[in-house]
Amino acid sequence: MTAYSVTLSHCEQFLHSLGADNLPRKKISAMTSENRACFAKVIRAQLRGLANLPYGLGLDRAVYLELLQAVDIEPLTLMDDRWQNRMSMSQKQRSEILNNLINLRMAERNSLVELLIQHANDLSPYATQAAVVVATACLNPAHLWKTLGLDSREELKMWLTHNFPTLTAMNTDNMRWKRFFYLQLCKGEGDYVCMAPTCNECTSYEECFVTE
Repeated sequence: MTAYSVTLSHCEQFLHSLGADNLPRKKISAMTSENRACFAKVIRAQLRGLANLPYGLGLDRAVYLELLQAVDIEPLTLMDDRWQNRMSMSQKQRSEILNNLINLRMAERNSLVELLIQHANDLSPYATQAAVVVATACLNPAHLWKTLGLDSREELKMWLTHNFPTLTAMNTDNMRWKRFFYLQLCKGEGDYVCMAPTCNECTSYEECFVTE
């Protein structure tokens, strides 16, 4: 797939606020600047309890720790250490509950992961990890950008476009992203069953599209 370059101003401003935008990075990080900025933002939001995601963002522990190392921002590493060793029991229980909910809907989550990976940007090495994090966030009833701890729907759109350009290009009617992803599952040939045969017959039709 072709590369897609975007400017993630809010995420990049976040990196600057951490003093991390000009720091040297370890060789392990073949991560694009766009992904580094947004992954850092999502990780920080989760560690601070501002994202509706479990510890690890839905990734296997080893994959999450490698992602944290690839992002390579010392304040986040310190925050992660504090979360593991000094975080309150209530925060850890909340994370465990979110993990349990994911496990109950693992087949659904994996279908979303597969959809996203089918459209992954080949020049974005961490698109697969982004697919898992985004798919995990889709299981939460809140707006997707809020679940991830991002600042806006536009910021989410830019991150999705960076990692899954051909998929986001298909959303020509400006449908809300989570609903758009599920619509694609309904149109596919998998086992996912739609609640309505067409969009026009769905009782939530008015909630699906964003007026700008």
